[in-house]
Amino acid sequence: MVSSPGTLHQCILGRFCLRLFEYFKSRQLILLSAPFDVRLPGKDQSTADEDVLSVVQPDICVCEESKLDERGCIGAPELVIEILLPDYSKTELHNKFDLYQESGVREYWIVQPAYQNVLLFTLSTNGKYIDSKPATEVLHSVTFPDLTIDLKEIFS
Repeated sequence: MVSSPGTLHQCILGRFCLRLFEYFKSRQLILLSAPFDVRLPGKDQSTADEDVLSVVQPDICVCEESKLDERGCIGAPELVIEILLPDYSKTELHNKFDLYQESGVREYWIVQPAYQNVLLFTLSTNGKYIDSKPATEVLHSVTFPDLTIDLKEIFS
């Protein structure tokens, strides 16, 4: 049996959700948090259920309303946020990175509580992630240019 994320993880998740909800509530995008299924078809596949190759439950995702159904999100979210647990597997992290990149997730944040930083990856026009230097004080989204998050508030 896998244990639930700890208190620090849940506090960070809640702080991100609170901040992001305020930002996305006036846009045509929906903020969702785990447990919530994201069904990802293979590259260049339709978003029909028979084309789904992977199902993930990111800590936070932001999806277009048109991609939502009763079972979750089908297709790539606009933003995925994963908060690393202390005992995370580097293999799992690498696999999710590749999966999100191949599926077309526009922006992917990896939150590292142990280092109090966020790694931000943005999908380029050639379908590969471009990374930025780890954000330690203020996070500036590339996909949503007017979205900034004070990380001191997140990690306090």
